[in-house]
Amino acid sequence: MADRLQRMGLPATLLGATFDADVADRGTYAALTRSLARHLPAAPELPRGAGETVFVVGPGADALRAARSLAATLHLDPDCVQWATRGDLAGLAPRASRITSVDAAIDRRQDSLASGTVTIVAVDAPLRTDAYWMAQMASVWAPVAVWAVVEATRKPEDLEQWIDELPRVDALIVQDVDLSADPAAVLRRLDAPVALLDGVRATPHRWASLLCERLERTTT
Repeated sequence: MADRLQRMGLPATLLGATFDADVADRGTYAALTRSLARHLPAAPELPRGAGETVFVVGPGADALRAARSLAATLHLDPDCVQWATRGDLAGLAPRASRITSVDAAIDRRQDSLASGTVTIVAVDAPLRTDAYWMAQMASVWAPVAVWAVVEATRKPEDLEQWIDELPRVDALIVQDVDLSADPAAVLRRLDAPVALLDGVRATPHRWASLLCERLERTTT
């Protein structure tokens, strides 16, 4: 069982030395949940404080889509997500939510401090670009959390350099998990904790459910 889980990308260090014995005693789901609760970095909670800012950083539309999903979970209007981009994708958001310059960011930041809610800013950060734009936005907004959007179908090795070059990453939003042959591979190469898996908080129970479902698929 441990070998099969490792083929899905799960690091052996997250299973622990007693995993096989736990499987025999408790079953796979219970044993996996127990091991992950012991060894997996805790998924962070989304900040909710009035006047606070959360960055959702990623390439293009992926960042905006993930940020709007976060806004919906907080019962905020997705169209109120601020969209910080210098590229041709500015039109993906309403004009009142677009940030295409530092001056615009400063104005929106002042508005957010009086808004009475948390502000979510989607920051366009393509995989092959410099991180200067994100650094500019961070200096204006002073975010309390920076979550990076990664696709589970991409090789962690390809994502590692991009994340290392970003000025700051506190946690990951992992998307398209169901499309990946090794959905836990992100845990092997990337150090930041996973906050969300396809929009759901990445708890040990969520990871165990995902992996056990994949195990059942591969045996049928």
